[in-house]
Amino acid sequence: MAYPKDLLLPQGESQNGDGQKCKAKHGKGELAVWSSQNALDQTIQEAFQSYIKPPFQPTYKVIKPTWYVFSGIDRGDVIYQKGILQGGIFTAIRFESPPNLGPASRKNRQLPPSRPRAIA
Repeated sequence: MAYPKDLLLPQGESQNGDGQKCKAKHGKGELAVWSSQNALDQTIQEAFQSYIKPPFQPTYKVIKPTWYVFSGIDRGDVIYQKGILQGGIFTAIRFESPPNLGPASRKNRQLPPSRPRAIA
């Protein structure tokens, strides 16, 4: 997995080898990436619904035949997640961070600017 090494600290691969978590170097944010076989033969809609549990209510969501994306606030943290279903495999990426880690907060804390990078 490619990730911005100046911003994230890898936490190691999951025990069953299906994912990786990284924690923010400067704060509480977290990035998680994982894959799993679609053993339950879920639709993309069912996979999406499995992550939308009260009290979380997405403020943004898009569901297409092979992918979904949503974002919102959950227990005070900003959540962004995208899931893809391809060839019987679900792959997802999820970002979680406190709301105060936006661009203005980075400037005030003199953190390095974030740069978009491809995540494979």
